[in-house]
Amino acid sequence: MRSLTIFFLTLLQLYANGFLTDARSGETYGFDAKTLETSVNERLPTTIEYMYLFEIELQKTMIQLPKETDRISMLIDTKVTMLVGTVKKQFSATVDMSSGIRYERSEDSVYLKDPSVENIVISGVEPGTSNYANGMINSALVTYYERYPAYSLNAQEKEELDFAIKALSIDKGQVFVTLGKRIIRPKRAQ
Repeated sequence: MRSLTIFFLTLLQLYANGFLTDARSGETYGFDAKTLETSVNERLPTTIEYMYLFEIELQKTMIQLPKETDRISMLIDTKVTMLVGTVKKQFSATVDMSSGIRYERSEDSVYLKDPSVENIVISGVEPGTSNYANGMINSALVTYYERYPAYSLNAQEKEELDFAIKALSIDKGQVFVTLGKRIIRPKRAQ
């Protein structure tokens, strides 16, 4: 789900760099799965660490926005490094995940809503290790995104934005961003 973070960062960068220069408060902009997927994959790989014993490198993501749900579906190709006993092992895994999204305006943060690992396929791993790895991957991803925002605006990004984000949602196969009131900032002394 780290890949979802990258999408929101990209979206906010486009937003900050004049993508929405003619935008008005209350307007809503939609983004399809292909736009989201392209944006995410341009910024991979990225790594999530879990309990100092386990790393998941997200390498490539395929994204779907099913029209009948308000969730993002992702098929993520990963490279997993973990301790098995005292030996560090590395293997490939494909993770099928889904999640809703929510924007916490008071924190300027995007959270994944009810992240769920639907399926994990691990290549070249013994059955005992596979069960252990499945549990660790599931636990790492779900726990991480239940506790921490997928993305938070930093001070510079907040300064560059002309509008507040009023709402973020998924509907009918698109991610929608609704803009709030224009932010009026005092001019800096020179």
